[in-house]
Amino acid sequence: MTKYRVTVSYDEGTESPRSWDNMGVLALLERNRLCGDKDADPRDITEDAMHILPVYKYEHGGVKYNTGGFSCPWDSGQVGYIYTTPKRLEAMCGKSIPSDERIIDILNSEVKVFSDWANGECYRFTVERCEHCDHCDKTTWEYVDSCGGFIGDNHDDNGILEYLSADARKAVKNAMPYGGTGSVEYECNEEPSVAS
Repeated sequence: MTKYRVTVSYDEGTESPRSWDNMGVLALLERNRLCGDKDADPRDITEDAMHILPVYKYEHGGVKYNTGGFSCPWDSGQVGYIYTTPKRLEAMCGKSIPSDERIIDILNSEVKVFSDWANGECYRFTVERCEHCDHCDKTTWEYVDSCGGFIGDNHDDNGILEYLSADARKAVKNAMPYGGTGSVEYECNEEPSVAS
């Protein structure tokens, strides 16, 4: 059996999820500057906008966004909107346009992912193999694989576990059941490369 180590750490280089292909347009105005999607201004929503949802921000030691609002009137308030257009729906879905309820679920999910990213809930993993030298009795850790850009603090949901081998996945789930960062060692017979 060979000993391996998986380290889950914060990934400060994760690109904004607003650079992905998104169904929604996220138009935010915070402290007199535009945020969210490039060139999207909540003061200038297009006439063909549909499924318009308000976007609220809570900022107190961290930042959270949602479409339902927050209970604290001092540290939160509406900062913009998320919406879609018929043109975006057709580009994303072709002729199979989802139901209104599904579109709203997708828009809410886009705000959730943006919120997690803005709050720094971005992760990466590194897999290393333990190498032991019998001559000098020294142990080193040799790089095997890594991947980053996972957004959200729940590793079941953010995709990290899907990329790990079965043994590494089990070790991470046992050591970090609620997400977060850390290192865990485990043993297995096979090379724990990133799962395909």
